[in-house]
Amino acid sequence: MLFAWAAGLRINTSPSVPVGVYWRTPIAGAEIERGELVFACPEPGRHQAAGARLPSGWCPGGKRPFLKRVAALPGDQVAMTEAGLRVNGQLLPESRIEPSLGEQLQARGMRPLVVESPVPSGFIWLLGEQPNSYDSRYFGPVPVQTITGRGG
Repeated sequence: MLFAWAAGLRINTSPSVPVGVYWRTPIAGAEIERGELVFACPEPGRHQAAGARLPSGWCPGGKRPFLKRVAALPGDQVAMTEAGLRVNGQLLPESRIEPSLGEQLQARGMRPLVVESPVPSGFIWLLGEQPNSYDSRYFGPVPVQTITGRGG
C-alpha cells in the first residue's frame, strides 16, 4: 500500500468531487488548465475556521490536500453572486453558496466571499462539484505554488 501511495494513488472520500481512487501526477504551474482536477495544499494558518472539514494529512500545516476543479485562471474575471460563481460572465453549474455551509462557516468566523475581480497573477480559483464544497467561494484564490499535482 505504501508503494501505491508513493506512486501517486489517492483515495478521495470527500463529496466535493466524485468519491473514488485518483492518481496524483506532477504538474508545473504553467500547465494548469481551467476545468481540470488538481490537488492543492491548504495554506497553513489560513483555514483554521474550517476546523474538522480539513482532515489530517501530509501538507505543510498537517492537513490533507484539496481535490478540486480549476474554475478560473489568472486574469479571468470572477464574480460571486447569489446565483453562483460567474467566470468571465458565465455562471458555473452547482456554484451557488450552500446556505447551511455558509451558516456553519459564519459561526466559526468565516463569511462567503463576495467579489468581482480578476484572478491575480500567480493564483487560481478552485471549485468543488457540490454546492456544499469548501472551496474558493469561501477562501478565495489559491497560490499556484500550493498545487501539488493533477488528479486523474
